[in-house]
Amino acid sequence: QHSHFAPIQRFSMFGTTRDLLEMALTPESMARVARHAGARIPQAFVVGKKKQGEDLGRQLGFPVIVRAMYGSSSLGTSLCYNTQELQRAIDVALSVSPIDQVVIEKSLAGWRRTEWEVLRDQRDAIRHVGSVEYLEPLGVHSADSPAVAPAQSLTPEERQRAMNLVQTVVRRLQLVGTVTVQLAHGTAPNDIAVVSVTPYVTRTSLWCARVSGVPLVEWHTRLCGGTLLAELEPPSEPHGDELFAPRPP
Repeated sequence: QHSHFAPIQRFSMFGTTRDLLEMALTPESMARVARHAGARIPQAFVVGKKKQGEDLGRQLGFPVIVRAMYGSSSLGTSLCYNTQELQRAIDVALSVSPIDQVVIEKSLAGWRRTEWEVLRDQRDAIRHVGSVEYLEPLGVHSADSPAVAPAQSLTPEERQRAMNLVQTVVRRLQLVGTVTVQLAHGTAPNDIAVVSVTPYVTRTSLWCARVSGVPLVEWHTRLCGGTLLAELEPPSEPHGDELFAPRPP
């Protein structure tokens, strides 16, 4: 079986295994996990050739997202509204992808966007640390949008469904340490999609760490090294946006 990580097989991984990391970052694998959790992800394809990317982008219908596979942060990510923008975006994404592959993804521009930060240990205990909601909808880069923590616009039922979905996805992927899950929320109450799963420290991780008082970078490192969540001391003043979810029976 071909691995997107073939060029870096010589490096060892700390915490989450190479196979699980690849699963979390590959659209086909994420689609299976999302369906199992009762959600979906935007339709997407992984390509290595410009012409193939152009054809699939037009097939999906504009707007589409182009992003570099395993690129650094948002480098190589573009929102495209026409063929000319798509062509330029594929060129850039291919040039910065360490494996010369890009993702062509149907955009959910206009949907509400939330991000959820959770911790999971090797015995499958999970702690919900916090959430962030961006005031600008999908289609505006998160770095250019004001945001609030915790998420504000969700009803209690929507919030609980989002937390359950995040928990299911992280457990299904067997990720260890801190994980950021980005969700998109449509106009219908149950219209929810998994946009991305990032199994390492992100900008959202640092924000939620500051809001909650949880030292996420330290805890992520310790969890990856085998420490259990029950062995980590919670902050002295717990916040209402936290929920500890032990392994189900």
